[in-house]
Amino acid sequence: MSDLLLLALTMNLAAAVAAAVVLALRAPSRRLFGPQVAYGLWALVPLAPLGLLVPARTMRVAAPAGLPLVGIFDATAPATAAAAAGPDL
Repeated sequence: MSDLLLLALTMNLAAAVAAAVVLALRAPSRRLFGPQVAYGLWALVPLAPLGLLVPARTMRVAAPAGLPLVGIFDATAPATAAAAAGPDL
């Protein structure tokens, strides 16, 4: 239930931000492009929350053969003394 509530809140926030952007762009777009474009900007408000439902684009990168996978992304690599000490403050 909390995931659904979080999605509803983020979609509401996206619609509110889109409405604020349309309100800010309405007057300049009417002067530059005419009233049809100014009214057409309101179509962005319902599209903004729907954009949150589109899955994120992911890319798969193949590692070159023969190179060991060590570094910060390797969970099996032993921790070094510098990493165990923490960040420098």
